[in-house]
Amino acid sequence: MEQFQKIFENLKVRDIMRTPVVTIYSDENLSDALTKFSSYNISHLVVIDRSHRLVGTFSHKYLYRTQSPRKLLSDDVLYDSGLMTDGADGLYDKSSLDRYILEYVMKKNPYFLHPEDKMTTALIDIAQKNLSCIPIVDEKMKVKGLVTDHNILLYLAGILEE
Repeated sequence: MEQFQKIFENLKVRDIMRTPVVTIYSDENLSDALTKFSSYNISHLVVIDRSHRLVGTFSHKYLYRTQSPRKLLSDDVLYDSGLMTDGADGLYDKSSLDRYILEYVMKKNPYFLHPEDKMTTALIDIAQKNLSCIPIVDEKMKVKGLVTDHNILLYLAGILEE
C-alpha cells in the first residue's frame, strides 16, 4: 500500500489527463454525439456551451437510457442513410436521435477538477462517487483535459510493465 501511495502522492491530474478532449455543444443532438463516439472510439463526451465552458458530460450510458439501440444481427445490413451504428452491434434510427438535444439529456453540472489538483483526489472521487470520467477545467471553466477510469488503469498498467 505504501508503494501505491508513493506513486500517487506527487502526481497531479495534469500528469494523467487525456488531451485533446472531444467536446460537443449542448445544443447539438444525439446523432452528433453518436457520430463522435464512433469516429473517435470513445465513450465519454464533454459538453460545452458556445463560449466553450463546461456545462455537462454525456456518455454511452446516457445514450442507451435515452434511445435504446436495435441489435445488429449480421454484417449484411443494407445501407440506409436513416440508420446509424455505434461501432459495435447497435443500430440507431437517426431521425429518432435527432429529436433529442444534449442539453436535456446530459449530466448537468458535472463534478470537475483542475490540472493542478492531486491525482489522489481524482482516484478517491472516482471510487466513492462512482464516476467514470472527470472533466479537467481551468479557472474560467474551459476544458483542459479529461481523466477517465480507463486512463488510470492504463497508467497503472504502464507502471506494472516497468
